[in-house]
Amino acid sequence: MALKKIKKQNISDIVFEQLQEQIINGTWEPGSKIPSETALSEELGVSRITVRNAFQRLISLGLIEAKQGGGTFVKDYTDADALGYIQPLLAYAKPNITYFLEFRAVMEPEMAALAAEKASDAQIAEMEQYAVNYAETALSDVDSLVSADMAFHFSIAEATLNPIIIKIYEMLREIYNRNLQQVIHSLGVDIGVKYHAMIVDSIRQHDPVSARRHMREHLQETLRLYQSKTGDPEKDSSPED
Repeated sequence: MALKKIKKQNISDIVFEQLQEQIINGTWEPGSKIPSETALSEELGVSRITVRNAFQRLISLGLIEAKQGGGTFVKDYTDADALGYIQPLLAYAKPNITYFLEFRAVMEPEMAALAAEKASDAQIAEMEQYAVNYAETALSDVDSLVSADMAFHFSIAEATLNPIIIKIYEMLREIYNRNLQQVIHSLGVDIGVKYHAMIVDSIRQHDPVSARRHMREHLQETLRLYQSKTGDPEKDSSPED
């Protein structure tokens, strides 16, 4: 997308929106060096100060970064960078297990349905193995149970073949880890063993309706049992650091 000369009022906002669009549409790729203030001011027909103000807004949003003596670059995010933004927000919000399970009950039924439509035989075999690992792990080995449970649900995310879904669940991995420990400590593994088998069977049959229903029942029943076990559903029951 070519940049356009600015002819309207609110010049600062229009410059900002054009530069932001260059990043969003991929014209300026992550890690790439962007044109200088001087070059952009000439191309857009505006002052360097206007371009500089747009740069500052983009920097504040974390979209670009200035390197001393090296120019200005589109921010190249890693998963760790993204988590660095998400984790503090969740810490300030102090989400409890109820909120975590409600989030999963909204997201994962549709994820399971999509996986049922797209999963390959190899992906289904991998899910089955993770379900078996979970069922066969001793209750006393909570860390291994959490790993197996996470691997099972993340394998479903991967089977959707949707890069946005996969990236979201990769970014939330540590949050899953912390919350699943609390759920397993409180409820054990029986409910997971029961529903994992049903979900895998639905995905194996490429039945999105059944996969969606079983995943929803799994998470809603887990939420109901957890609230019954711990009492007040609004109580902040997230594990301490």
